[in-house]
Amino acid sequence: MMVNSKAIADRNRSKAPAKTYTGIVFDFNGTMFRDNEFHIRAWMEFAARHGFRMTRDDYLDEFIGKTSAKALKLLLDIPLDSENLHQLYEEKEAIYRSLCLDDPQNFVLAPGLAQLLDVLADASVPMAIATASTLPNVEFFIEQFKLLRWFRPEHIVYDDGRIANKPAPDIYLLAAERLGLPAGELVVVEDSPTGAAAAQGAGAGCLVITGELFSFQEDWVQEYPHCRHIRDFRDFYPEQFFSGR
Repeated sequence: MMVNSKAIADRNRSKAPAKTYTGIVFDFNGTMFRDNEFHIRAWMEFAARHGFRMTRDDYLDEFIGKTSAKALKLLLDIPLDSENLHQLYEEKEAIYRSLCLDDPQNFVLAPGLAQLLDVLADASVPMAIATASTLPNVEFFIEQFKLLRWFRPEHIVYDDGRIANKPAPDIYLLAAERLGLPAGELVVVEDSPTGAAAAQGAGAGCLVITGELFSFQEDWVQEYPHCRHIRDFRDFYPEQFFSGR
């Protein structure tokens, strides 16, 4: 059963939360930056370079939601050691970054996000990012989006090879530790089932779901009954989450 997204947004605006929170942690890819189209195009180009044909449907049916290591093994269907995986991953991510730079019209933060971050920063709400991206992409995003306007470097938590991937809760637990806050005092903003499971596993106080690929399904409402759903950040109202902000 589909849930009407406008109705949910209207409900979110009028509905006061049961409690308020202290800080907020954002997923990045698909949440802060709606980059699924760039990833699809990057995987298609990467596949072509290696003699494979990948269609958009192939990606959506077989690859979306998989880690890069699993996607590479599935695509190439050959044994890959960690060094080869790293080199191939970086090749694909270099294609992705080039595609981003070549499309400035779509290489932008999600609608309403910059304005929201300004409001939260002015109100001194503790903020962090918890992303599965690796350092080269993180440095790219920091530079291109000027993320240090809003986030301290140590509050941008990324995949450094030592953190278990989502849906493990580790990255959100580390973000909470970096902010010096219990996870239960945090709002987490996510766009995927694996990310939502990671946030819930970490004990996040509130889960907000958004993103271009997110469909407002009834099973989401049942799975995460205390989460909020927004179409984009123009529907995020800080006063509903942060007392006195």
